[in-house]
Amino acid sequence: MNNLFIFVDGITKEKLNEMIDKSSFENKVDFFAQVCKTYNLELTVKRNKSFKYFLSKFNLI
Repeated sequence: MNNLFIFVDGITKEKLNEMIDKSSFENKVDFFAQVCKTYNLELTVKRNKSFKYFLSKFNLI
């Protein structure tokens, strides 16, 4: 699972939905619950421009 989320800047909404559909999870909630379990906020801010922008915009970092 972790390997799927190394580089996310290029993942579109459509590609994410395709990944969820091809996964072994029963639904999106289960998929995102697993993502949250393995989520590294510090690393994500370094690697994902959109996420860093979002957090900065709302003064969360």
